Amino acid sequence: MRNIRRVVSINGISIIISCTVPMVACKFNKTTTSSTREIPYKQQSGDRVFKSGYALNPADNNCGGFPTLRIETMPGACVGLVKQSDDASFNPRVILEIPGKKNEFLISDFANWDTTQGKIWYLKSTGNFATTVMTPVLTGLSVPHQLAAGPENHIYFAEDGRIRAFPVSAINGSKPIPASAVVDVVANLPAMNSNGQKNSMHPLKHFAFDSQYNLYINVGAYTDHCSDFKGKECLEADIKFGTEGSTDFREHGAVIRRYKFNGSLAKKWDINYTIVARGLRNSMGLLFTPSGDLIQVENGRDFNESTRPFEELNVIRKADLEGRGGVPHFGWPYCYDYNSTSEEWAKFSFVCDPARNSEYRAPYVFLPPHSSPLGIIQYTGSMFPAEYRNQIFLARRGSWNRERLTG
Repeated sequence: MRNIRRVVSINGISIIISCTVPMVACKFNKTTTSSTREIPYKQQSGDRVFKSGYALNPADNNCGGFPTLRIETMPGACVGLVKQSDDASFNPRVILEIPGKKNEFLISDFANWDTTQGKIWYLKSTGNFATTVMTPVLTGLSVPHQLAAGPENHIYFAEDGRIRAFPVSAINGSKPIPASAVVDVVANLPAMNSNGQKNSMHPLKHFAFDSQYNLYINVGAYTDHCSDFKGKECLEADIKFGTEGSTDFREHGAVIRRYKFNGSLAKKWDINYTIVARGLRNSMGLLFTPSGDLIQVENGRDFNESTRPFEELNVIRKADLEGRGGVPHFGWPYCYDYNSTSEEWAKFSFVCDPARNSEYRAPYVFLPPHSSPLGIIQYTGSMFPAEYRNQIFLARRGSWNRERLTG
């Protein structure tokens, strides 16, 4: 696996585009250089390949007390395996340090797309692979994905059809979180199994809070490239409801919705949402900048070719979020890359032509094709070298349909 490093800047914030994985620890040796040259991958004697696919020696605790993964990193850095589960359905998505509890984390697990087997795990790192504890504390969930700390000292998490929350005070180590502590925050989101069928290819929900605690929620495209509607406008509501769909794009997928915060958790969020961006096939990473822009990472369509399309990093400007330029359109399914028209939508080339469509927004940064960006965070810690502080780390799952793998 390659650790491809690239740096861009948005409003003074640098972005490091690189690969990372759940439940690993990164550590820097401060006595060595932080050059961007990569270290070759070398599997060593005594290594074994774990369920995660990574090679390591379980007896090697040289990466901050954890076994070192045999992957490429920058000089001075190592990546160690903190813990893994032998549960065959274990599919970790997001890890969150519990506010006020050092070295204690929650992990969402969407359990192989089973709508009754999703979990949230509790992990307490002891600094040692053998003694680190990981236990499910919330079970029976429907493909959970995003985890985030939010208003009123609650932990918020996303299932496919709703956003829910529980107080930090309900977390008691490895003990189950009481069902009575969990409340619905936003309900009736387009779910994976609407009408008893898997009606959406992209049911996982990612979300972010702005400075006013308004919720911005990804509603992924129901299809790969809306192929059932060749030659006419892509009305994704047809896929959702199985009838002639509404022309109101509020019902479509491939959008980001904003739900207004009503001032308290008891009053929840206004159910009358606003669409703030469209033409985004699947937004699996959302992050606000201090200036109020929203950074989004895009999982693009699945061409058979391994070299197209690029994945994208897009920026939804504050002015667009406030509706001052209409509802911005980022191209899907009509075009890909900068403004290349999808073959199925040749008659709609105007959608991605800024001269003919003032609402079109081109990608801000291209990412390797099919590399599946799944999260972005801004690093504000002090463990890594100073050059990394206040920069953004981008995680990519890695390509599944390329001859030369990326991510």
